[in-house]
Amino acid sequence: MKKLLQRAWLGIAIAMLGLALVFVKLRHREIRLDSAPLAPWHHKSDRNEIRQGTGREKRTAVLMLAAEPPSEERDRELLQAVRQWAVGAPHDAMTWAGKSPAGEWRDWLMCAVITETASIDVPKAIATLDTQLFTSGLPRDHAIVAIAQRWAQTAPNKAREWAERLEGDAAREDALREIAVIEQAR
Repeated sequence: MKKLLQRAWLGIAIAMLGLALVFVKLRHREIRLDSAPLAPWHHKSDRNEIRQGTGREKRTAVLMLAAEPPSEERDRELLQAVRQWAVGAPHDAMTWAGKSPAGEWRDWLMCAVITETASIDVPKAIATLDTQLFTSGLPRDHAIVAIAQRWAQTAPNKAREWAERLEGDAAREDALREIAVIEQAR
């Protein structure tokens, strides 16, 4: 019984030391709760399980992927994770994407959020598109076409009216073409 109590106290002491270390690191800003990787990926299946979970788990997946070194595979998976997060929490996903350094990568992250938002709420996606300052044209153009495609599924006339009001560029023409294809398929 005495050994059992000693082991219990030892376990408690170790846990307390661990917590003290975490608090010291937090105090000295060595750990940032908003972007620190929470745990290493053990297998690719870990990523899938987290991404298919709750909104908090989807946020966790985004943060963990963002902490990995950039690579083509990581970038592709990160965009997918951001899209999945945006389905349940578009504002949170957009806020996170907006904190990325300005440039084409941030534009693609915002495009992913806008695209998923358009699947749920087209007017909100359009309002988001209008307020974002894209630094490159391709992500913006992709977002415009995605909004047009999704809106044309439910309200092709409204989608066409919106697309016709866009400034005369390639995205406008691509959006109108996609709307026409969807209308013909109906």
